[in-house]
Amino acid sequence: MTYFFHILVCFCMVVFHTTIAPYSSLFSGIYDLLIIFVIYLGFFRSVREGIPLVIFFGIVMDVFSGGVFGLHATAYFWLYICVLGLTLFMRKNNVLLLPVVALFGVIFENFVMVGITALLDTGSAIPESAVKIIVVQSVWAFFTGPILIMVFKYVDDKWEKFAKTREKEFA
Repeated sequence: MTYFFHILVCFCMVVFHTTIAPYSSLFSGIYDLLIIFVIYLGFFRSVREGIPLVIFFGIVMDVFSGGVFGLHATAYFWLYICVLGLTLFMRKNNVLLLPVVALFGVIFENFVMVGITALLDTGSAIPESAVKIIVVQSVWAFFTGPILIMVFKYVDDKWEKFAKTREKEFA
């Protein structure tokens, strides 16, 4: 039942990121929200749940984004591994850590995207507009990332509680 919830959240964020955000002036320049969900999975869910979900999310985002296939899956997987490594040294509930990790996640994904693009097109340089976009996304992530992580945790905890009561009713 937890996988169903996570997949539903994934599809909602993919639809938002690929169809609503690009055409809305309010969300102009917003970062990929799945980055925050990957960070949430790394902090608060088990590796057994996290790795399949992260790879699934990456493939779904690659299919719907129209970019180079494997770009998002690679970025999400390595971001997830970094967050898991961070949880070995830091407390998971450290509220001061969340903005920094959200900021790191957005910068990490952007550098993966720019790096792979530079590898595919050897004569390309990083355009000034890309730097501006990365800065805007970083600011968005620093302020909204921790809030979204806490919202994901709260809703996921409520879903788990709901699922357990439903299991008891049908058992």
